[in-house]
Amino acid sequence: MNILISIFAIGLLIALHELGHMWAARAMGMRVERYSIGLLHAIARWTSKRSGTVYQLGILPLGGFVQIKGMNPEEEGAYTDPDSYMHKPAWRRFIVLACGPVANLVTAYVLLVGLYVAGLEEPTAAARIGTIVKDSPAEQAGLQP
Repeated sequence: MNILISIFAIGLLIALHELGHMWAARAMGMRVERYSIGLLHAIARWTSKRSGTVYQLGILPLGGFVQIKGMNPEEEGAYTDPDSYMHKPAWRRFIVLACGPVANLVTAYVLLVGLYVAGLEEPTAAARIGTIVKDSPAEQAGLQP
């Protein structure tokens, strides 16, 4: 069960990271062609009628990517199409690249605030002994609960 929870958590972190890239690319006027969570063969795929972006779920949940038009400099129209990554100024491209890690930082902050609001206890500096098992080395050493 712990493995499934870990895979889900890592997949969610990757999804939010890629979502940061996608959001920034759209905000900077770039066309997002594909948003994929998971790798290899797509097990589910749909296309947004409004933006034309293809959303897909891959068979391997540990990974993901955002395909932005013109991010490959060899792609046709990479330097000429106005909604292409390579056609935009360097500062816009930098923002798109930086927003993935920024999304992870925001996620960590939100999780920490949520845990503290939910009543997570702060760790104490002193170690505590709860119970001593009879005839254990701890009892023989004279430790007290």
